[in-house]
Amino acid sequence: MHNIVLVCTAHTETGKCNSDELHKIIESLGPDVIFEELSSDLFDKFYKTNQFPEGTYWILAMCIQVLYFTLMESSKTQATVGKMAMGIIVTDTNGAKLDFAKAFVRNLCRLLSNLTLLIGYIIAAFTEKHQALHDIIAGTLVVKKPAAVQA
Repeated sequence: MHNIVLVCTAHTETGKCNSDELHKIIESLGPDVIFEELSSDLFDKFYKTNQFPEGTYWILAMCIQVLYFTLMESSKTQATVGKMAMGIIVTDTNGAKLDFAKAFVRNLCRLLSNLTLLIGYIIAAFTEKHQALHDIIAGTLVVKKPAAVQA
């Protein structure tokens, strides 16, 4: 089980996250997900100060991205919030849930798909199982969520 903290930085004048749809999805995830709202002022203060060497933000952002995708795709939902909204999940090539290590490899390889000028994603249109470069390397598939599993 993973405890996942999602942070909303898009707020209304009242200071609350303005995405009702996001709240509905998060509620459906169950008790393993903790939703935290971060005030825009605090977010701006943290990210707009230049106290770190150049490139640190990029490295930090990549680490957060890999960790987020890995935790979500290896969780019982097998999907990120966006994938859940689209009704798709990530599995191994046998249709089984990903363990943390396989999800981690997949998401490290996503960086490679990005660094190839997105060609790593484009090849999904031409492969038999519609796998992107990172899916081929990690041995994973993105598939529609089975109807029996959908809530």
